[in-house]
This record gives sequence, C-alpha cells and structure tokens, in this order.
Amino acid sequence: MEKITKDFYGELYGHKDISEEALTKVMEDVPAISTNNMNEELRKEITEKKLFQRVKAIAKGKAPENDGIPMELFHSMWSTIDKDFYRMIRKNIEEKQIHLGVTKGLIYLMPKDGDVKDLKYWRPITLLTVT
Repeated sequence: MEKITKDFYGELYGHKDISEEALTKVMEDVPAISTNNMNEELRKEITEKKLFQRVKAIAKGKAPENDGIPMELFHSMWSTIDKDFYRMIRKNIEEKQIHLGVTKGLIYLMPKDGDVKDLKYWRPITLLTVT
C-alpha cells in the first residue's frame, strides 16, 4: 500500500522539467503580491524587540514543531531563550541559511469528498513548523 501511495503522489506532484522560456512565460501572468513598502519592511534590520513581537503574535494552540514543542513553551520561556533565539535568527540571516528543521514538514493525507478507497480522493497537506 505504501508503494502504491508513493507512486501515485510521486507522479501527481513529482518534479517535472520545465524550460526557462516556459517558466518565464507563465510568470509573466502572475501578479506581484508584495508592494515596495512590504519589501522595505522585509529588508529592515531585525531587532530583539521586533522578534519578541513576532513570536508573541504566533497564535497559541497551533501545530508544534516536529519535536512536539508547542508555541506556548516559547511564549512562557521567552525571557530565558530570547538571547539565544535572537542569535540563531541573526546567524541564519548572516549566513543566508535556515536550520534544516525549519525547512521540513510532515505530509498528511486528508480525505476529500468521494470514494476514500480511491487515492485520487485524498490530498496531501504539509504541516509546517511554527518557528
């Protein structure tokens, strides 16, 4: 069953080569979703205060990291982990690399309307980490 599922979704969502020309043509029709103000905001230096505001803004009760640690722990332990967390974020920015654990997600199959015995009526969703 596992092989059948992997084959089905591998074919459905797997990598397919596309020419640079075709990609450019497709992207011409994709509207920009960020404004100049948004881009300026994203380029600003991150501060400890701003990082704290962002962490506190993440809703409680959301999916935990792959290690099972919920966001509530970050909220409650912030005064203990704030400096280390800030240094980690700064290092990621300076080295232009993101910790591998943040770039992974768990894939979960969710049933859609239809015959649940048929794989085409299931859709994968990716559960991403909260930090």
